[in-house]
Amino acid sequence: MEMEIIRDCLGRIVCKVNAADGTVETKYGKIRVLTRVAIGDSYCIERDNVVTWVTRESEKRFTVKSYPIDPLAA
Repeated sequence: MEMEIIRDCLGRIVCKVNAADGTVETKYGKIRVLTRVAIGDSYCIERDNVVTWVTRESEKRFTVKSYPIDPLAA
């Protein structure tokens, strides 16, 4: 299974994805999470005041939207 590295808007690695089967792998510290995303669905990762949305468009690609959030906004 070949995984593609996904980076956030600050250039940090957020997760790895495989568009063919929809696998999304995230790691945070010693915790590793594997999940499957259906075509048309999204997965959201929020870390250090940055939100990253990974959407599976087809069996060949994911799209990524990433943006910083204001930690003072409530």
